[in-house]
Amino acid sequence: MSRTPFNFIANFKAVGGREKELEEILKTMVAPTRAEDGCINYDLHVHADDPTRFVLYEGWKSPEALDLHMKMPHFLEMLKGLDGVVAEKDENGRPFRATALAMISDRS
Repeated sequence: MSRTPFNFIANFKAVGGREKELEEILKTMVAPTRAEDGCINYDLHVHADDPTRFVLYEGWKSPEALDLHMKMPHFLEMLKGLDGVVAEKDENGRPFRATALAMISDRS
């Protein structure tokens, strides 16, 4: 049995013309986040039909590991860099829209 206990999907929309800037900011998050103890996977995607939309697909050992990630210096620095680069915020003012998922099926 192989499961990613806790998944988080963060959706970002770039301001028109600032897609490459958003892509570069999000790319800087990959290596330090993957090095975090609670990270199982952290994968950056761009929508195939909309180059302004990016998705971080994240797997965490627990919700607490994700909470810790969101307090890390590289995460907080990334948030500052997104000001004026993203076109949408969630209802709490975060520069991304997110879905949290608990995996119930086996991967294999």
